Amino acid sequence: MKKLFSRFSNRGPSIFNLKDTFGAARAAMLGASLLSAIISTLTAGVFYTGFLLAYDINIVNAGIIAFIPNISAVLCIFSAKLFGRMRRRRIPLAVMRIFYYTFSILGITVVPVFVEDNTTRVTAFIILTFISHMLNAISSPAYTSWHIRYIPDEVRARYLSVSQIVTNIAACGSALICSLVADALSGSPAEKTVIIVLRYAAFFLAIFETVCLSLPKEYDYGEPPKQKLSNIVTVCLRNKKFALTMLVVLFYYFTIGLTASNHNYYLLNTAKVSYTYISVVNICYLAFLGIFTGYWRKRLSRYAWFTVFWVGTILISVTYLPYAFVNGSNYLWLMTIVRFVQHFIGVGHNITIANLAYVNLPETDRTNYISCYTIIVNAASLLGQLAGTGYVAFMGDASFELLGISLGSVQQLLLITAVLLALTSLFVVRNLRQLSPETDQYKLVPGGAIPRVRKFPKAR
Repeated sequence: MKKLFSRFSNRGPSIFNLKDTFGAARAAMLGASLLSAIISTLTAGVFYTGFLLAYDINIVNAGIIAFIPNISAVLCIFSAKLFGRMRRRRIPLAVMRIFYYTFSILGITVVPVFVEDNTTRVTAFIILTFISHMLNAISSPAYTSWHIRYIPDEVRARYLSVSQIVTNIAACGSALICSLVADALSGSPAEKTVIIVLRYAAFFLAIFETVCLSLPKEYDYGEPPKQKLSNIVTVCLRNKKFALTMLVVLFYYFTIGLTASNHNYYLLNTAKVSYTYISVVNICYLAFLGIFTGYWRKRLSRYAWFTVFWVGTILISVTYLPYAFVNGSNYLWLMTIVRFVQHFIGVGHNITIANLAYVNLPETDRTNYISCYTIIVNAASLLGQLAGTGYVAFMGDASFELLGISLGSVQQLLLITAVLLALTSLFVVRNLRQLSPETDQYKLVPGGAIPRVRKFPKAR
């Protein structure tokens, strides 16, 4: 693994050189990403679903709680107004970060200790989730406009590749260890205790994550002297390339949001898939990273960012078709095959998704642009989760049989997701030239700087 890390971080000038201001800043940012991945593993995803199941929260209420962060994310419109005139943001951002983790981890963990009524618990979870993610929504664009200076275009692909490797090692490793413990205690009172202890451990790590985020040096931000809330809309709409990129973001995150709040619930509660199995399948992604990162980085250097994005999106959409047929009797082989194919595609596709915020990001007024991106991502995810949760609530236990397998509401949503991802990919293909940044235009025509470039005809 050390050799793998060195291969991707040191090709050319080192991007994590601690003797260099920019390299040291990227190392601190990488450390924050690593800790954030572990925190997210312990407090979100399958373990958060397990936490809700331990307190008898049903799938509909779990879905409602899951899309509350997307509602509070709209308040990021105040980020530019609040931080636009601040020449130094380190201390207020760190304070907001600590309060975010206090409410989202500690607060939610201790609520069931004092509240026994299920309806009141759900209400308390919703309130704490809203407040915490409101703080995160306001502070995140300011963090991004501070840190984006340290990952310019020439190192971004390398940085995102290494970040993906490190965060996945952290997330998968911690998930596997914790899953083995949770499965060993499954069905006993100790299972709930383990999940609660993991949340306390996550809060401890959150303090160090906040410190890492605060280490990079601050430079002048180049923000306009006066900020208007309307700038988030007007500034971004005037930049046609960025606005079109946000339309792709809207389509993609709405589609992914359809099953974001209910798929883990289905796997754990209906298909009876174990924590350990899910973690082992996820940790296998590390092997795919090690084997195929070089392959996908060559594709990224040879083809435009959005070319790799639309190819990855259409391939991912195909995998959702068999994914819909996964159930308690076949998940050991079918889910394994599907997830491994997704791992291979995801090595390259995930890098392009991480770059959607930056690929057409201008040099100036970045807080407004990042706020716009944050709103679009969360609004799209919210609409997707609302649609998905509404569909599950409406369908109830109704199902239909296809190819000899009964498909419930969540499995039906996977089929719908496949269709919508394919349509998103088609939209990108039709607008490839308009979406691709100027630095990628030469990759779309024959005779460009990179030899043997595939020709993409102009969209009609």
